[in-house]
Parts: sequence; C-alpha cells; structure tokens
Amino acid sequence: MTQKQIFNFEETGILKLDKVIFESYYPILFTCKNESNGKLYLCVCSQADSKQKKWLVKEVSPHTMVELLNDKMTIRNAFLVDQGAKYTVIYDMNEQTKNIEEDNKEDWNEEESIDLPTTGEYLDAEDGEFEEEISYFEDLKLFLMDENVIEPTISFSVGTLLEESVSKSLYRSESFINSYNGNILISSDLESTRDICSQDTINWNLVA
Repeated sequence: MTQKQIFNFEETGILKLDKVIFESYYPILFTCKNESNGKLYLCVCSQADSKQKKWLVKEVSPHTMVELLNDKMTIRNAFLVDQGAKYTVIYDMNEQTKNIEEDNKEDWNEEESIDLPTTGEYLDAEDGEFEEEISYFEDLKLFLMDENVIEPTISFSVGTLLEESVSKSLYRSESFINSYNGNILISSDLESTRDICSQDTINWNLVA
C-alpha cells in the first residue's frame, strides 16, 4: 500500500508516513521515512489548534524504536538519545504557511522543553500490542546491517540516564491526551478540533 506523504522539505526530502504508534483523530506519535535514502524519523505532534500545528521531527535508529516499543526507553528519551538531525515543523493555519527549523534550542532542550513528550513517560504497552511494529524495526535493523549502514550513535547525558530510572507511569489513550504537557489536545478539546485535525488531512497541507 502506498504510504501517505507527510512532509516535503529541502532539509528532509519527501517523508512518508511509516508507523503510527499513537493517534487520536490524527497521528500524534509516529515514524516517517525518506524512501530515497532510508532515513527514519520519529515525530510527535505537540500542538494542534485553530492557529497552528506543530511537530518535532527527529532522525532515529531502528534500535531506538525497538527499545521504545519494548518499554525499555521513555518516549522523551527516544527523541534525545540518537545523534542526528532534529527539526521543528510549524504549519500556520491562518496564513497557510509552513516552516521548518533545525535544532531549535527551546524546543529541543532536554530539561525544559514543553514540546517533547512528558519526562518519565513510557508507552506502557500491553502484551503483544506492538508486536508487528517491533518485528518491522528489527527487520529494518538487520537490513541496515546487511547494507553496511551505520546507525546513529547513541549518546546519553547524565540527565537522560537518571530519567530512565523513573518508575513507569500509565501512558495509554486518554491518559496520554490529558498528560501531554497541556500542549496537545486534552479531552475537552477533542470535539472542537475534530474538523481541523481529521484523518482526512493526514498530510496537513504540508506537501509542496
């Protein structure tokens, strides 16, 4: 099945929707992929309202995705551990303009960012919930090894290591929507944002 095109920027090339990890009326936590160079990106929609939509997009390794899906890594850390390109993408709903910025210091600040997923949160997946996705990323790891592609180096800071010791907390469905820093949809917002964030607009008008 042909995957939907999500982003198309000079910095990233064409990125197509790969795997959706969590969604509401639109993908919230997902991966996308540049099919021309094989680069994989982990994305989170951190804001979606009548004014703008905002995503953090980070180059990520299949190994990190496997660790994330197996609840061995927090969601926030999955955006921080791999070395690689990191972008902020904003779509202005009123002006209908798109903008991409690399390594925005405020958005990507490990300790203070309000757009990265909540500190200490895991996917807290049920048994077998992500079995298909884990198998997919495991196969992708083997493919990259066969192709002699070096995966991004994993680099933990002291803060990141400490964060991994935080006890797992619930991170499912409504809990995620309610606890996501207040920047993404909370339960009371769901109905009012249904029209502007529907699955029918999965490319979010960002395709050139």
